[in-house]
Amino acid sequence: FVDAWPSVLYNPISKKYQFTSRTVHGDRRIALYQTFDWKQFSDPVIIMHPDMNDPPMMEFYGMPHFYYEGYFIGFLWKMYGSFYECDKPARMKGRVDSELTYSINGLNWNRCNRRNILPDRRWEKYDFRCEYPCDIIVDNDWIRIYSASRIGEHDDIKKIKQTNDITAKLSISRLRKDGFCAFQSETDIGSLTLRPLISQGGDIVVNVETGKLGKIRAELRMIPSNKPVPGYELDNCIPIYGNHVHRKIEWKERKNIDALKDLPFRLYMELDQARLYSIRLNADYLFGFVPQINLAGEYIPNKRIRTGNEEIYKKAYKS
Repeated sequence: FVDAWPSVLYNPISKKYQFTSRTVHGDRRIALYQTFDWKQFSDPVIIMHPDMNDPPMMEFYGMPHFYYEGYFIGFLWKMYGSFYECDKPARMKGRVDSELTYSINGLNWNRCNRRNILPDRRWEKYDFRCEYPCDIIVDNDWIRIYSASRIGEHDDIKKIKQTNDITAKLSISRLRKDGFCAFQSETDIGSLTLRPLISQGGDIVVNVETGKLGKIRAELRMIPSNKPVPGYELDNCIPIYGNHVHRKIEWKERKNIDALKDLPFRLYMELDQARLYSIRLNADYLFGFVPQINLAGEYIPNKRIRTGNEEIYKKAYKS
């Protein structure tokens, strides 16, 4: 028997159903179960447990998880146990909040900065001492996070019975789309370069936010010379200002990367007092000069890898 709320999803990578829960009542760690048919189940595998960087007496109460934009994300429920119950095998007192976790394949999980994923000051404003984010809905440019929130701490039953107030509520938090993390230029100008890709044409769309004096520009670079592709230089990029969830990157004479279809390239981004949440483009990974399996388990054919000849890029630019 376990009193944790199980979170179920289909994993398109393992091609199995899986759910997170705890193993037995009182063991507050997060385990992962897998099944093909809901008749036979794998043994539980512990994927999250407190470590030395967590506060003393911390336990993990649950972890709803979701498949979002090719990644797996989770909300790790953390219970801050009471020192007065340090000698008990199953501690009952303590507040509960949550942090963001993520996984590439849904099986191996990582923690982030260990900060509360929900907005600050909810304790002071609503007196919520326990919040359990359970589900998300992507709504246009926003992500809505639905939480079971409660006034008082875990196992405050006696105190709750003494009040006539409604203590359990459904709360909704709002996060910008792709707003789970971001690259940010801490001082003045920062930059990042994506790994080598093979263009499939189309638009490059970014989710960005700049300061009042900031901007974002982009450049495409050849492989392996790392020189700018003609027409896609940084100085030819039309700067992006302000706050945009879906904004195309455009150059003065190029509105997309159709001219580079089937060609390898690197995307270089310059962030001037800005924050970059996500980049969307149609491309494949470039692993090298021999076919290798990419993250989706498919082969990239050799014929689409053409590097080392700058004339190819110049010809594409003129076409």
